[in-house]
Amino acid sequence: SETGSQRIVSPSAKSDASDGSPLPLFHVHENRISNLVQSLLCLGLFFVGNHVLDLVPTSIIWAFFAFMSLESVPGNQLWERIQIVVSDPKRRILWLAGNHA
Repeated sequence: SETGSQRIVSPSAKSDASDGSPLPLFHVHENRISNLVQSLLCLGLFFVGNHVLDLVPTSIIWAFFAFMSLESVPGNQLWERIQIVVSDPKRRILWLAGNHA
């Protein structure tokens, strides 16, 4: 076996080699460069993204997070249960009759 690579062979592979060993379907080579490139790309995008976020006013970022949190409330199971507990007992039947979790 070669260092850093593996040979994948089929159990039913025919032998065309002179030593009788089956021919490989494909070779798998160990590759550490792609992990390094991925890590460097993440670091680079982090620093670029950080400078881009510095250009956006803080109030816009806070408004975005407030909008996203308020948009996620209606489908939240905890919010629906709080509404059922806090609501008037006569209205609980209406809450429970509807589509709820």
